[in-house]
Amino acid sequence: MASLTGRLAAMVVGAGLAAAVIWAWRSGPDNPDDALLLAVLQDVCIPYAQADRLPDPALVTPIPLSDLIVTTGGPARDAVGAARMADGRFELVWGQTMGNAAPSRYCIATPLSVAPAPVGFAVRPDGFVAWVTAELAGLGLVADRDAVDDVLGTVSWTRPGDGPQTGLRISMVAHRGLVTFVLVADDGA
Repeated sequence: MASLTGRLAAMVVGAGLAAAVIWAWRSGPDNPDDALLLAVLQDVCIPYAQADRLPDPALVTPIPLSDLIVTTGGPARDAVGAARMADGRFELVWGQTMGNAAPSRYCIATPLSVAPAPVGFAVRPDGFVAWVTAELAGLGLVADRDAVDDVLGTVSWTRPGDGPQTGLRISMVAHRGLVTFVLVADDGA
């Protein structure tokens, strides 16, 4: 009887531990791409736009410009480099464009359709703008709006006093929980 009681107790403890692990995993963030979006911003796009520093090959897989899948239109025609993120879900393009007053270096991240993954960065649905602003606080950027909603729209971060076409600027096309386009540009102003 003692061994049966011991086995039952072990099963109850084991089931409790399994339930706790499953509960912790399921109640985890619904924003699996937060870290990936930050890596694209902080480790790839901002360093290129500000200092002409190419991405670390450990973060991205360089590809020829002719292999780009996503046609990004305007700025990509001036592209000097391209890569795919390690998971194959995003293409990155960087280059330099001749702006109105001075050349700007830019970096663009666009999603590819890779089922079953979302087409974009799956990010926190609430508090997204405040979260990005806090993560980029050292750059002195402020957002042009407080939140993204259920309607696809653009949110941009610039330095106070800079216009939308000068200095370091970040723009994202997003709606609640999903970012579908990222542009980082800097003309050094």
